[in-house]
Amino acid sequence: MIVDLAVVTVLRSYNETVFLLLWIILVASCAALLIQSMAANLGVITGKHLAEHCRNEYPWATNFILWFIAKIAIVACDIPEVIGTAFALNMLFSIPVWIGVILTILSTLILLAFQQYGVRKLEFLIAFLVFTIAACFFAELGYAKPVAKEVLKGLFVPELKGSGATGLTISLLGAMVMPCVLPVFYSHLIFLSF
Repeated sequence: MIVDLAVVTVLRSYNETVFLLLWIILVASCAALLIQSMAANLGVITGKHLAEHCRNEYPWATNFILWFIAKIAIVACDIPEVIGTAFALNMLFSIPVWIGVILTILSTLILLAFQQYGVRKLEFLIAFLVFTIAACFFAELGYAKPVAKEVLKGLFVPELKGSGATGLTISLLGAMVMPCVLPVFYSHLIFLSF
């Protein structure tokens, strides 16, 4: 359980609008898929990732600025994840927050250590974790028993009702299409010479 901006925003929007803003989650997910598929197409067609294209097309100063901004975005995305996981461990198991931070960092290092056994095994582990999260999600969905008509209406009929709905919509969009998408592409700039 990771408590970050996305979770807080989704919980707040649910409390205030129930299912009315599901359409923005659908739109944001489609936008993220579009960005990722365009990046994948770029890599498949040219054989180079976005960072390599930037290195070849832009001057050194621009590449350095892009790299620096990407590093800031990566840290800005990861800090809430680490602290959120530490708070979740504190709430679930009464582990002190500082120990939760250390455990979170260690779990990340363990995942990175799996790379020595091959990328496929790491991918399998991550896929297993994603499927576990999906199974938990569907179990909770079965437990909550939402009204299907309201869910479908919220998913496919865009509307903004209530005070603050526009702000929540913008927050949901920002939380779904996070700056985490772009740093992945620019993170390769660490390994590329300027």
